[in-house]
Amino acid sequence: MIYLVLGRRERGKTTLAYSIASRVERRIVLDPRRLVSRHGKMTALAQTSNDLRDQVFALCDGDPDVAEVIYWPTDDDLGEAFADFVRVIKNETSGRRTPIAIVIDEASFYDLDLPAFQWLAKCSFRESVHIIITAHRPQDIPTSIRSIADHWIVFAMTQEHDLKALAQRSPHAATLAPRLSGRAYVHWDDSHAKLTVNRDERSWFVQLSSAPAPIAAIVPAGDDDDFDLR
Repeated sequence: MIYLVLGRRERGKTTLAYSIASRVERRIVLDPRRLVSRHGKMTALAQTSNDLRDQVFALCDGDPDVAEVIYWPTDDDLGEAFADFVRVIKNETSGRRTPIAIVIDEASFYDLDLPAFQWLAKCSFRESVHIIITAHRPQDIPTSIRSIADHWIVFAMTQEHDLKALAQRSPHAATLAPRLSGRAYVHWDDSHAKLTVNRDERSWFVQLSSAPAPIAAIVPAGDDDDFDLR
């Protein structure tokens, strides 16, 4: 499945994307801004394409010591890093039905029309491979991906062109989006034509770094009904 998480800066897009991914047993995160630093004992950190290849192989091969791979590309050319990222994942997930989540943070950095990514988005097993993409605006994501997205998760949005793109999927969501505030978001489930609004960030908050969370931010597990990650 494909999830689009859209909104302006500092709304919580990356946190929400990681929260969704964390509901899948195995996950890979492309993190160019180095926001995810939960270096647990089952998290592998990759900074080169060779490290990425070895760690994704271990993850997809069922290595019990690797449940998560975080990729912090060190190359200045993020386009090349993205090409390596999707090529490695395509090679290792092809034909597999093991559930895996793939987080691509800040889509505007990358060319999502790359053939390898298009294959991953369109030809991987939909019920097993969950691709979660964050972006500021719908226009940061090519139409080829927007047209097949299963879930649109949108924080406050006011720009006319952005709302028009959202209205093509759900006119009701486009009506609600300008009225959202804080970290509230509207969730359009395109697969089931279902609309929900979440105004409680405590239901999806996760700590992205290894530093302890403030007491007020530590919350019980939220309701998973909004997301079907079988």
